[in-house]
Amino acid sequence: MAGFLEACQHCCYYCLRGLYWVPVGFVVLILTWGYYVYVYTLHLSGEFVKPIPVSVLFLFIGHILLFLHVSSYARTILTKHKPVPSEFMPTDEQLDQMDTMEDSQPFIAQLASSLPLNQVTRSGSVRYCAHCELIKPDRTHHCSTCGTCILKMDHHCPWVNNCVGFSNYKYFYLFLFYTVVLSLWFCLSSLYDIVHLWRKDLKEGLASKFNVTFCFVILGVFGLSTSCLLFFHTYLIFTNKTTIESMDAPRTHRGPVKDLYYLGVRRNLRAIFGSNPFLALLPVNTSEGNGASFPIKNHHHIAEYRSQRTGRTDTNNMENGYTVVLTSNRDSGSESEVEIFAVDDRRTETVPLASSPQ
Repeated sequence: MAGFLEACQHCCYYCLRGLYWVPVGFVVLILTWGYYVYVYTLHLSGEFVKPIPVSVLFLFIGHILLFLHVSSYARTILTKHKPVPSEFMPTDEQLDQMDTMEDSQPFIAQLASSLPLNQVTRSGSVRYCAHCELIKPDRTHHCSTCGTCILKMDHHCPWVNNCVGFSNYKYFYLFLFYTVVLSLWFCLSSLYDIVHLWRKDLKEGLASKFNVTFCFVILGVFGLSTSCLLFFHTYLIFTNKTTIESMDAPRTHRGPVKDLYYLGVRRNLRAIFGSNPFLALLPVNTSEGNGASFPIKNHHHIAEYRSQRTGRTDTNNMENGYTVVLTSNRDSGSESEVEIFAVDDRRTETVPLASSPQ
């Protein structure tokens, strides 16, 4: 009996996993239908007379856009997410120790003391995933659908049957971008043919009329709705946020900080698209960083250095173009100032710290 119930559970599990691919199948179906209408009905069937060079040009541009769209979509779906680095994972011995503790948070905080972390929970504790048994890197969240922690998780998207995160965010954005561009290209390049088609006798080419017109409407609505999502994610890229962070600001020991990862528009764009402009709109990996640690705005960093030793340099924040060094007061020898060295333009600013609790 137990074996039968287990078999039923496995069957239900795989059926449910199969249902997750239904939205992907719908997108593929729309693409296939649009391809048939555009290539065969509008250009190869002979029902629409247009100069051959025009047809060749339209088909050439259409196929380039389709290739970029399909490539971006496929990479969004198939890209495996980068695993959380091993230094964020407690050893088996440490996990056994945690199991024997009534309150394991102090022990977890001790393990996390050497890790490049800025974010904390609402209660100010270290972010720990009990499901994956690891300390969460900044911007990492656990996806209940995928059953794992995703680096720089944005959201779980049913249209790609995958999480959107650090490893595939650029591909997802390009998928949205080329969906809008491809839909716009189809509608604009076929508008004349549709108008010309409906000027004919209603009974003449009735099937083609409804096929082309209905496809025009569906792709137009599809492109318009996707453009709203594209504009939203463009805003997220410009501000260096994820969808999760736009709804719930990341928290540090100083409280929620809405613009914690804002580095300026240029650096925000470079974080996703890389420094080579010729590769920015191609579905190739150009995103910067390791997905586990991120440079943050300088003034948010200052309070984190009160407990550090004199003269210690924050190498992580050098990625942001700044070196932050805690210095001693010459008279008292107390740690009372932070010197911010701007690497890019060699400017130096000394910022006094508020006195720390003893």
